Amino acid sequence: MTGIDRSWAEWAISRLRALPSNTFYNAVVLLVAGRTASYVARWLLSQPERGCLQGATFHTLRTYLTPLRKQVKEWLRYPDPNDMPAAVRDAQEWLGASETGPAAHAP
Repeated sequence: MTGIDRSWAEWAISRLRALPSNTFYNAVVLLVAGRTASYVARWLLSQPERGCLQGATFHTLRTYLTPLRKQVKEWLRYPDPNDMPAAVRDAQEWLGASETGPAAHAP
């Protein structure tokens, strides 16, 4: 990964995984769809349940989302299924395992 320390990115993403799974995976889907970290942070603030991040501020959420956004953006530049970020792979599996499909999970 270029431009960001991998250990910092892993730590920040681990904080985001404290969100309820449907909220986390919807946030990942928004990032893959091209939304900015700021947009997704505002969306997360509008969610009634944020688990351990219930008291997190906009700036904290955006700080946690930025490394994930950078990973997604870098991967989308040269998409390779073998080099897919783990969060994107997990979100893809989560959406695929859903009985109702992605439309039921869309924010």
